[in-house]
Amino acid sequence: MREPVINYFKQKSLEFNTKKVENVNEYKHFLKFLFHKTTVQPIKPPKGIVWDWLKLNLSAEKYLSIYQNLTWSKANFSETESFKTGKRSVAKVYARVGLLGNPSDGFFGKTLSMLISNFWAQVSLFPNETEDIIFLSNSLLDPTKFSSIHGISGVVNKDGYSGALILFFAMTKIFTNYCKNNSISLKKCGFKVIYETNIPRQVGLAGSSALIIAFLKALLKFYEIDDSVIPLHVQANLALNAEKLELSISSGHQDRVIQTYGGVVYMDFRESLMKERGWGEYEKLEDNVSFEVFDGLWLAYVGQPKNSGLVHNKVRSKFENGDKEVIAAMEEFGSFAKGGLQALKNRNRKEFALLMEKNFNLRRKIYGDDVIGERSLKMIEIGKKYGFAVKFSGSGGACIGLWKGINNMQFVFN
Repeated sequence: MREPVINYFKQKSLEFNTKKVENVNEYKHFLKFLFHKTTVQPIKPPKGIVWDWLKLNLSAEKYLSIYQNLTWSKANFSETESFKTGKRSVAKVYARVGLLGNPSDGFFGKTLSMLISNFWAQVSLFPNETEDIIFLSNSLLDPTKFSSIHGISGVVNKDGYSGALILFFAMTKIFTNYCKNNSISLKKCGFKVIYETNIPRQVGLAGSSALIIAFLKALLKFYEIDDSVIPLHVQANLALNAEKLELSISSGHQDRVIQTYGGVVYMDFRESLMKERGWGEYEKLEDNVSFEVFDGLWLAYVGQPKNSGLVHNKVRSKFENGDKEVIAAMEEFGSFAKGGLQALKNRNRKEFALLMEKNFNLRRKIYGDDVIGERSLKMIEIGKKYGFAVKFSGSGGACIGLWKGINNMQFVFN
């Protein structure tokens, strides 16, 4: 069994570190190290809109030489001819952490979410001299070469069947249809697409939607379409339609909204709004809240992922059939998000943490341990044992933890 992975960051060097936790004692010593070393602390948001603790030294340019050698012949892949024709269009979208209210976003509820810049997806478009559209396949996301026939099974077991290209194709169809239906002209110029991501796959950090929205935002930059032409709430809906309508992926609005708007967002998806106009009320939180509440927030995820899109299916069926328990639960999830918003404004970290704990307990009751999974439960239980409120960051596979005391100085090991 693969063990949970803890991500933490050295403040002075901005060095990214990964720790595999093999047993409870090691977890205990690791947390003690985490809280008592002055140069090391858990994930912590600065005053800016998104977290920025990682040196993002992986660029699209670095991939050009790789693709030149592996994908194209040098005769057909000249940097001068292919990548200096015009200015490239680049979009980077960060991973999502669902703080409170999830999974009610797909059930007319309310959620509170934030982005973390530790994990991201980036898409770059380079203009062509012709109208050809060329996707330069990323061998990590869309592998075409394997060490053996057994290697294929290993990749499928870890990453599932869907890569990035299918997401881009779906987004392209939705985007072009929208532009056509709304008389938005697109210049006749092709491009090459380079894409990359370090978001762990299928652990509930919105990796698929990050790729889709990064591609959409790169398209908007390439075709010089600003947010006044296609507003942010429409962009979020287009991304959702690409996954939900085109690819039949069970998904809600939360991921697309937070990754389109950025930062920390409170979202109200009440039924009257969603049915009347197709989008909810979205409040981006900046100066009116204190992010000090998130000091010490940490993220852990399992090494063996699963397809998060399959998690909601049975609950959705019950919801649509009028199951009173499920309907009441979704309303209660929404109340957690609303309470969390007030806790942020009051700078009450303990209340926020307790709401996180309630959020998980209700989710476990509605979905059951079989859906939550043994590995995920192991992460949750270890965190709870040492005084943390722990909940899923998304559909499962990754969780976030926040100390339930007033501040980190109350953290004491027995």
